[in-house]
Amino acid sequence: MLNTTVSFLKQTKLDDYLKTRTLFSTNFKGREIEITNSESTFILLVDGLVRTKRVPSSDCVQISLSTTIQTGYEWHEHLEAIIDLSTSNPKLEVKANNKEII
Repeated sequence: MLNTTVSFLKQTKLDDYLKTRTLFSTNFKGREIEITNSESTFILLVDGLVRTKRVPSSDCVQISLSTTIQTGYEWHEHLEAIIDLSTSNPKLEVKANNKEII
C-alpha cells in the first residue's frame, strides 16, 4: 500500500511539472528569477523556490507577483512581475526597485 501511494505522488508531481510553462527566466544580480504558468496559476520563483503565486479570477485583466530579494550584503531589491491578461497573448513586465529589467 505504501509503494502505491508514493508512486501516485511521484506521478502527480511529474504531471504538474510537464504542464508548467516558463514565461521568463534570468539571472538578476546572482539570483535566478523565473516566472512560470502552470495551468491557471502564475508563479514567481527565486533560486527555484516559490516566492508567490496567483490564480487570476475570470474577470481579471492584470496580476502582480512581487517579493523582496537579497542581492548583496545588506542590500535588498523589490522584484515585481506584472502580467497583462487583457489579450490572448499575455504581456509581461518585470521590475526591480521600479526599474524595468525586461
